[in-house]
Amino acid sequence: MKVNFWSKQTLSLIENFDVPGEVASMTTAANEQVVVGLINGGIAIIDAGKLQILRVLERVHTGTVVACIALRQMNKEVVVT
Repeated sequence: MKVNFWSKQTLSLIENFDVPGEVASMTTAANEQVVVGLINGGIAIIDAGKLQILRVLERVHTGTVVACIALRQMNKEVVVT
């Protein structure tokens, strides 16, 4: 599946990213990062400033769908809950 980034000014497509599953949820994190929750229980982390996928974590959720993502900071590390 694809995650598309669009320009707010021109409404044109800036970049698209192939992620290994259907997107169920998204949220923004610090440093222009976007965290994408996937139907297959995985998470993709995209750097919106550099327009690149930083990391794909497979099967991080014990269920099947990462339907909701909330980020909180603990000891200077971001934790996905």
